[in-house]
Amino acid sequence: MNKIFKLKRTVSLVDAAKHLSISLKEDVSVQDVLQFVLDKHIILSARFLEPLYAVTGCENGKDEKIVFEEKVHVIEGIFDLVMVGKVRSAITELYNNKSDCSELIAGGYDGFYLKQNDTYYRLQSTLSLDATENNKPAIEDRLNRLLASKGMTVSDAMDHSNYATLNDDEIDLLIDLSTSLQNELDNEEVIASVECIHLDECCYELVIRTSELTRFIESLQNKKVKMLSEEKILGNKERRTFYRVIRSLCHNCGIDLNERGATATLQKVTEIAGDPLSHETIRKLIINLKND
Repeated sequence: MNKIFKLKRTVSLVDAAKHLSISLKEDVSVQDVLQFVLDKHIILSARFLEPLYAVTGCENGKDEKIVFEEKVHVIEGIFDLVMVGKVRSAITELYNNKSDCSELIAGGYDGFYLKQNDTYYRLQSTLSLDATENNKPAIEDRLNRLLASKGMTVSDAMDHSNYATLNDDEIDLLIDLSTSLQNELDNEEVIASVECIHLDECCYELVIRTSELTRFIESLQNKKVKMLSEEKILGNKERRTFYRVIRSLCHNCGIDLNERGATATLQKVTEIAGDPLSHETIRKLIINLKND
């Protein structure tokens, strides 16, 4: 799995749990992964199956508030989920329902915040038909995708006889989008009749970037190394105290550290106690006990 893992950009939550189990040599479930996400130890991402409409924003350096612009962008691909609002509620619900997260998820746009590198994205639940420089690219994209889904072109849309393949909602949408892009019409008149269109729910699958999993594993390993390096080193007084206790216990058990076979006897004692030590470790300990 490690060889294939290195070739992937993302993995499902099921595969992420398997990879963590192998790497950490512990049983890790999908629920554990979701808990790591909710606790902000792992960044969760989503692969969206359709283009999205969003405004972009960046953090304000002073108060870290995210400031969004007005221009609507067409985005697609994989984005990190920002664990606030509806996103956090959706992940919490999956965690509480013990979902394996292997199926596609459909959700509304409201309250959805994404991030890619240092840029934030706020998904739009509606698209204004005001064909300004802020909205026009998004309107054109929505129109082209509607036509492509029906095997039509812009010229086909001019012929109303082609509308027979469309249902009433699709006809209304086509007219609204086309009208908003007609330069010869007064745009204020269009806005007065139809202010915006509602966008469909977004379908996505939850994934974790392989680079994020690697970072998480390394952070745990570095933390373990740091804890080991910060272990307190015994001072001379404490070490002598421990040696005195060990010598007293050996004397009480009738073990003469000066006799041949003392090493094997102590090794047997550690085995019986369920915490065995190697022959060499005990031999070095006995030398220190004698020399101290």
